[in-house]
This record gives sequence, structure tokens and C-alpha cells, in this order.
Amino acid sequence: MADTEDIQHSNTDGMPPLQSGLAMAGGLGITLIVVGLALGVLDATLNSSTIGLLILTGFAFLVGAIAAWFGVVQPQKHFDDINVPKYHGHAHHEPAADDAAPAQH
Repeated sequence: MADTEDIQHSNTDGMPPLQSGLAMAGGLGITLIVVGLALGVLDATLNSSTIGLLILTGFAFLVGAIAAWFGVVQPQKHFDDINVPKYHGHAHHEPAADDAAPAQH
């Protein structure tokens, strides 16, 4: 069973609360868009301005969340170049000369 200290530590390993909130706002936007499209397909008697407003609101949530995420995270400043190796915590050891020689039978 995990200690209380391990549980508290694992809760802080995820996204910061602001980024989580922005992800939820973007997800709400996508959900509103899908619900608006589904209502438009399923209920032909529904007012088209209601459907349009629902889709537009979802789009506004999505675009707003993406723009705010770019403002908070600023991924263009923290670009990771895949051609430059990054230390990953494990030392790489070259095989010794006697280990590299094939075994003779």
C-alpha cells in the first residue's frame, strides 16, 4: 500500500491547475460543438440559430483555451530539438575491449 507521502507526491506530478483548467475549457468547447452538431442532425425541428449559437460558443471556448494555453505555456520558447541528445538519467557505458571480442569455442 502506498504511503501518504507517495500519494501527495503523485498528485503534484500532473499538469498545473491552470493548464488543467484550460484543457477542461477546450474539452468543453469540443463537447459543445459535438452536441450542437448532434442536435442539428437528430432534431430537424430545432431552431437553427440555437444550433449555430451552441456551435459558435463551443468554438469560442476551444479557440480561447488554445490561445490562453499558448500564452501560459509558451511552447515556442521551450522548443525541444530532437537532434540534440538530452540526458535521460542513465549513463551509457561502452563495452570493454575484452567484452566486445567474440567468444571462441
